[in-house]
Amino acid sequence: MEARRYETVILFDPMLSDVELKGELGKVQGLIEQNSGVVAQVTPWGKRELGTPVRKHKYASFVLYNYSSTESELIDRLSKNLTLNERVLRFHTVRDLGKNRKYKGNPKALAKAQAEGYTPDDDDTDTEE
Repeated sequence: MEARRYETVILFDPMLSDVELKGELGKVQGLIEQNSGVVAQVTPWGKRELGTPVRKHKYASFVLYNYSSTESELIDRLSKNLTLNERVLRFHTVRDLGKNRKYKGNPKALAKAQAEGYTPDDDDTDTEE
């Protein structure tokens, strides 16, 4: 079976000290590796303001994990452990398909614009007079 790539963003309690946060990061990384996962990258984004409060917190420490695994049960185990961890405010996991998707707009409108001579590379918004 081919290894699937995943991305997980975890929002940790902003009241954690740097030492406590590093300990939590190590626990998550250990959990991934225990379940036959390979951590490619851990990217701390630092403390950021939340759009809406989560558990009465206006800020959270954001961390992005990029990893791969051949076991599909890893995501279930990771979700269960993160849900039970009181220091995790919220998390979200997505499968990384490895494709760079780009929004191309409405196909009919694009076809009509191209018929009129417009190309997507034209940049009319930055014109100075």
